[in-house]
Amino acid sequence: MNILSFYFKIAIIVIVAILFFTACEKDNADLGFDDRFSNRAQLGTLMEIPVVGWTHIGDSTRTSGGDNQFVGTIQDPIFGRTAADAYIQFELSQTNVNFGPGAIVDSVNFEVIMPTIFGNEKAPMTLNIYESGRAIPRSAGGFDTAVYSNGSLDIGELISEATFIPTPVQLPAVGNLLPVQGFRIPLNKDYFQSKIIDASADPATSGEFANNASFVNYFKGLYFETVATNEALLQWNVLRGSSSTSGSRINIYYRNENNDTTASLFTLNHTVNNSVFCFYSHDYSSAEFDLGNQDSVNGEEHFFIQALAGVETRIRFEGLKALRDSGFIINYAELNIPVRSGSLVSGIAGLNSLQVFTRPTDAEVPQRIKDSDEPMGGQTHVGGNLTRNEVRRLNYRFRLTRHINEIIYKDNIPETISLRAIQNQAYQRSVLNGTGFNDDPATLKIYYTKP
Repeated sequence: MNILSFYFKIAIIVIVAILFFTACEKDNADLGFDDRFSNRAQLGTLMEIPVVGWTHIGDSTRTSGGDNQFVGTIQDPIFGRTAADAYIQFELSQTNVNFGPGAIVDSVNFEVIMPTIFGNEKAPMTLNIYESGRAIPRSAGGFDTAVYSNGSLDIGELISEATFIPTPVQLPAVGNLLPVQGFRIPLNKDYFQSKIIDASADPATSGEFANNASFVNYFKGLYFETVATNEALLQWNVLRGSSSTSGSRINIYYRNENNDTTASLFTLNHTVNNSVFCFYSHDYSSAEFDLGNQDSVNGEEHFFIQALAGVETRIRFEGLKALRDSGFIINYAELNIPVRSGSLVSGIAGLNSLQVFTRPTDAEVPQRIKDSDEPMGGQTHVGGNLTRNEVRRLNYRFRLTRHINEIIYKDNIPETISLRAIQNQAYQRSVLNGTGFNDDPATLKIYYTKP
């Protein structure tokens, strides 16, 4: 056998195998999306309709009752500046505590657990840490009144101005819970000497330590305020797993006159019965887009979507009402929106998924589209996950069959939808190809048959 011919055949086999597996590759988020229709020809004739879209200021989002917190400032080269402040409530690890005679505080720190840093993780971070100026009631499941991202909270006495580099290390186990990653922020020991150690022994204030309902009215919790020079957003979990007794905490190390060699530890703990919430602010003056000059008539070339109550995208489907008398049967409708190439930057991820809402007017509460009620998967059925298309480009895909049918064949169904980020899980954002983008624009694909 000719040696060159043999190796040539082997090379051809390898290349074909690579092409086969590459063509079959599909992201996990996209698995099952096309399972109902392995051949799109079964769906009927394809009609592609350009969409009109623009960027719109987002709604506030509820931040109370969550499992994590955000604090810090990040300068996004595309979206401008985002800042977050946070509040967290604590209770006594032991009521009617007796610190012993002559107790003196050695040091105090706040324990951050399971942190994630968005932005420059190596830059120093500065936080102004206050006692809250408002007492928040303690209740099962935390604060039972909704607190939203655009709110505010009265602040009390400044406790510490802390500057640190948020570098996680392994924190020790607590009880039967495993060690976790985290770090500690130093707090002013003189403040806690007076507020906790001395007050617990003072007859005028010792009653505040009898139970935690009284204590949270006395020590109102910590308020973390970011500064404009920070270069990152810090996110941390407030609880270690599902534990109700261990999470973010204040460690107070102290000695007394009977033990001047070894420091004792007393903790103020955050539990599931304590409140936690955040406030977000966005400054778009340096953003790539101009919120005050969005073309909602003809649409914008790119759309912008951001978590943490940032901007959202509005999409309008034009001309669908004209199909009412066409006799078309809409078998399947899918919205495809590609991600703009080069829009992802270091330290800031794109959104893993988007949610779809109807939005008749700004004054009305957005509602999930009817496709979200499908028994075969609810919101999962709609899609909206970040996937790759046939040519490996990132895009978001949404099944909108039921909603598109309602726009066409029912009255008073708005032709505008909102695409929003899942809000309080991470700082993520995406830039999307929009109206009239020549390379790969956002498109509504409708498959129809005509009897």
